Amino acid sequence: MFFSWKADHNSETPLYIQLADHIYVAIHSGYFPVDGKLPSQRMMADKFSVGRNTVIHALETISKTGLIDASAKSGLYIRKLSEDTNPNGDVP
Repeated sequence: MFFSWKADHNSETPLYIQLADHIYVAIHSGYFPVDGKLPSQRMMADKFSVGRNTVIHALETISKTGLIDASAKSGLYIRKLSEDTNPNGDVP
């Protein structure tokens, strides 16, 4: 399910926002458990066929919501879920 996402290159929505929304939904749907680790940036870039910078920008966008936490050289982990706004500012 998670890696089945495809970028819509015809959309007016930037790719990093599309990806951030997809990751946000996957987290809130329980695909990734609280305190669970997200896949690496390189793996997501490869599986989603987007540039690593797109993945980095998407993850930075989600990080601003407080939903994920970066641990130096360890990865990105899911924080406790709350009623955060999603990356593009809408409430899901």
